[in-house]
Amino acid sequence: MTNGLIQSLVFASVLRGIAWLTYLKCRDHVCYEPDANREYFLAGGSLSWLFVAGSITLTNLSTDQLVGMNGNQMVLLALWELAGFVGLLVLAKIFLPVYYNSQCTTTTELLEKRYQSKHLRATVSMLFLFINVFVFQPAVIYTGALFIISMTGIEIDLIIVAAAFALVGAAYAVLGGLRAVAVSDTYGGFIVFFMGLLVVWLHSTRSILTSAVFQRSA
Repeated sequence: MTNGLIQSLVFASVLRGIAWLTYLKCRDHVCYEPDANREYFLAGGSLSWLFVAGSITLTNLSTDQLVGMNGNQMVLLALWELAGFVGLLVLAKIFLPVYYNSQCTTTTELLEKRYQSKHLRATVSMLFLFINVFVFQPAVIYTGALFIISMTGIEIDLIIVAAAFALVGAAYAVLGGLRAVAVSDTYGGFIVFFMGLLVVWLHSTRSILTSAVFQRSA
């Protein structure tokens, strides 16, 4: 069995594991009227801090950082996350109280109430959607697909892998709503954190063993 095939199987197994754990966590929260919209878009307001923090962290960390910034230097990735931490503190202490006082859950909803204009809300929503669909998401999906092809060495067209990523990622949001996205992000975050520690440990162990072998041979 080749290394590429083993890596592909491990990757698929991890995805299936996250999907199954997400299903077990979310299966009891079904979108029934009259709270269907609140459950679908806001997870019923019942997400614990762990899943909120996990989702925010993974939303702020994707392949455009893990692949693109690592191609330059790791310091950029660290600075990105530190800046994101500062931004989240500003959001929690300054902007969130404004949203709570206005009883709003989105930026566009706040704009509509502030300026009494549904047209402004629709315009800003379309602008956010356009940037996300045509600027941000293509870069994320492309770098993720390129990384998988480079890592596994599979001979599949890039567009096919990218389309598979897009469909799998969309399935969480379309079928499960915010709760499924937040839960799957959190589980994925724990795996990323564990794998990062594992890489550091393996690299340190290898360096120690290499140094020991070199000293003995000397």
